[in-house]
Formats: sequence, structure tokens, C-alpha cells
Amino acid sequence: MATIHQIPIVVHDKTLTANQVPTGVDIILTAHAYCFVQKQARDKARLGAVGYHPSLLPKYKGKHAVKDAFDNGDKIVGGSLYQLDDGWDTGAVLAQSSVTVDSGDTLAILWRDKLAPLGLDLFEQFLNSHLTV
Repeated sequence: MATIHQIPIVVHDKTLTANQVPTGVDIILTAHAYCFVQKQARDKARLGAVGYHPSLLPKYKGKHAVKDAFDNGDKIVGGSLYQLDDGWDTGAVLAQSSVTVDSGDTLAILWRDKLAPLGLDLFEQFLNSHLTV
């Protein structure tokens, strides 16, 4: 969607610094990212930085959240939209939604068919309520 609207997408590895954030950015979005967004970078975006994490935070922080929930046999899992801060998956939760883990679900199905689309829905709801065209 971003490319259709000619919105630049920047992908970074371990750390996003302020000098890597273009001037005039409204918001920084991350999805189950392993990239640390420095405070100066978050401050440069008008609405800060918001992340999607595939768990019902504060439960299952970290990069193995989906696998941990699946391996523990959780029947209800979900995703959280949260304000990025200086911790890992520790910022204020802005929105959450849940899905049911069905008996035939695999880890791949859970992520691809349920949690990834859930994250897109949460981002869409947040952006629709915070950004004006």
C-alpha cells in the first residue's frame, strides 16, 4: 500500500537512528521487529513510533512470542499495538485484539493467516484514527 501511494519504506537492521529518519515523517511503524528505534528517532516522527507485537502484551515478549504461545498450548492468542520506548516490547499498549487457536492450526498458519493480518488491521485502525489525508 505504501508503494502505491509513493510513501518511502526504509528497512533497517539493528538500530534506527534520528539521522536515518527523513524530515517530515508522521509516524514510524514496526512489525515484530528486531530493530531498536532510538529515542531521538522516535521524537523526530510527529506521532512517534508504534509497533505491532504478535502477543497479548505483556505476555510473551521477544522474538519467539508466537512459538512460545503455540508451544504452551494457548487457545487464545493475539496481537498488541504499542508505543515504542527504550525497552523491548515494553511501551504503553495502544490496542489489542485476539484470535482463537484452532485444533488444526500450525505455527505457520497461526502467524500467516491470523496474527499477521491482525497486525495489519490494528495498524489500519490506529492510522485511520490518528492521521488525516
